[in-house]
Amino acid sequence: MWWEEDAIETLDGDASHMTYISILAWMIGNYRLAGGDDRYNALHKKLCDTLNRRMLASYDLNLPSFPNGVIFLPDMMFAGLALKDYDSICGETYQATITKWIENLRKRYIESKTGLLASTIFRNLTSGKTSGAYSGLNTTGLALLDERFGEEQLQKLKDNLIIAFGKYAAVKEYLKEAPTFSFDIDAGPVVYGISPSGTAFAIGAATYLGDWELRQKLLNTARLAGGNVKGKRYQHYRLAEIMLTGEAITLAMRTMVNFSETCLKKDKYGNLNSHNCCTRLHRKH
Repeated sequence: MWWEEDAIETLDGDASHMTYISILAWMIGNYRLAGGDDRYNALHKKLCDTLNRRMLASYDLNLPSFPNGVIFLPDMMFAGLALKDYDSICGETYQATITKWIENLRKRYIESKTGLLASTIFRNLTSGKTSGAYSGLNTTGLALLDERFGEEQLQKLKDNLIIAFGKYAAVKEYLKEAPTFSFDIDAGPVVYGISPSGTAFAIGAATYLGDWELRQKLLNTARLAGGNVKGKRYQHYRLAEIMLTGEAITLAMRTMVNFSETCLKKDKYGNLNSHNCCTRLHRKH
């Protein structure tokens, strides 16, 4: 509606439509990686070719989410992930673009005060203020795209926006503010400065990068704040009855295990023993 044209019908055009087509391409990639059939293969290729072409034609390889020109870097993570997943399915096609884009992020859009990747970029290529929700999603996206970059950003997140108290930890929505209560369109209800979305997204980075202590503390907070209830065959956050996507996001983040690193361990005889490792991991977490 904002672009006043259909994203799929105008793939040959130049308008960004980045958020829509990147998430769609990412979903199709995961459908194929999970063993789906080939019904979306042609569309998948068109979407990724379009993202690649438009990124290379832009000033700094970033594309706006809306016609107002504002670039949301967490949205761009899905563009990078979509291209990376396509490469893992079909062989290297877009890696040069991904590499160039990540190098550009490192050079241009790391905030000097925090070392965190910027949340937003405006038309004049200035960065917006740090956000817990966006930083949490940025960090998890980078963990999947570039593990070393992701590890660096997780440490910066811990240094600047993650607060720990006993066996609990949470992500602050604001760098310097801690309002008793406010509402943010992306973070949700912010209570005492704590970001529900940022905390949930950070679980993904902690899980993928194997920071199990942080992961457990974040999950403890999620259980407390989310009103976690357990039955014999289910687990449910009561808060999800109001914030419907929260439970889905938390499930996605807490299962974002890097099995290539976590499970392919050798036993004392030098044999790979992935099954037992995975079983222990699932039983514990």
